[in-house]
Amino acid sequence: MKLKQPAKGTKIFMFGCDNGTEYVNHDVQQFFKEKGIQFELTIPRTPELDGVAERMNRTLRNKSRCMLLESKLSKSFWFEAVLTAAYLINSSPTRALVDGKDPAEKWSGKCPDLSNLRVFRCTGYLHVPKEISGGKFQPRAVKCVMLGYTPNGYRLWSLTKRRIVTG
Repeated sequence: MKLKQPAKGTKIFMFGCDNGTEYVNHDVQQFFKEKGIQFELTIPRTPELDGVAERMNRTLRNKSRCMLLESKLSKSFWFEAVLTAAYLINSSPTRALVDGKDPAEKWSGKCPDLSNLRVFRCTGYLHVPKEISGGKFQPRAVKCVMLGYTPNGYRLWSLTKRRIVTG
């Protein structure tokens, strides 16, 4: 069965949620009313009624759990694993898009460059410009752990600074 994709600029006419407090408040209700959006709540504690979103949440959890377990990183890096899982899902083809494009290509209009893909938690090196390094014979790179992606590089865990840097 082929699903027709909505055109860009299509108006939202109905919004459903599972009684989440992020949507059940005066400001959001007022916004929906002003825009003419019908707001519906599902029965509490029945995530199966929101099948598509809940399935994606499960997929993200499963992928990020596998990445964390395989990498042997602390569970405190769960957020980075979820971000990386989302990046990989959005860069992968899906049957939900009938034109054969992946979500990233559909969103931006151009095919993503997948040559930058790396294994979660692989060793990476952050370049240190010679002006900052402190001398001609100082190291020009800092050893890091690759945690994810940015639009033009990587999210890295600096082993020396014990914080996330981009490079």
